[in-house]
Amino acid sequence: MNRVYLLLIILLSWPALAGEQPPSPLFVVHIETGPAWRRDVPPKAQTGFAEHAANMQRLRQQGIIAFGARYEEFGMLVFRVASEQEAKAIMDADPGVSGGIFNYRVAPLSVFYPWQQ
Repeated sequence: MNRVYLLLIILLSWPALAGEQPPSPLFVVHIETGPAWRRDVPPKAQTGFAEHAANMQRLRQQGIIAFGARYEEFGMLVFRVASEQEAKAIMDADPGVSGGIFNYRVAPLSVFYPWQQ
């Protein structure tokens, strides 16, 4: 019986013993058009959209954006960062947000069905 407990302790402690860091928390970022969005202008022609797209690509390359999608008139990003404050700071610095073409809100994301293909 003691061997079973010892084995469980080793298995449950393995990431820490191996020096592995737990994965960063996930946050969902809901994006919608802001006050500077012009309905008569296509998305790619919106003022600041190219800079926003370049920023999103940079965040993806850095591994901050784990997942992104559009649905209806909205966008959704899943950030892998340390805190909600960090996620908000990243979005506040986005040219699309600072330029007023997008608004956003952030919330912690608790996954109960992991991604499967």
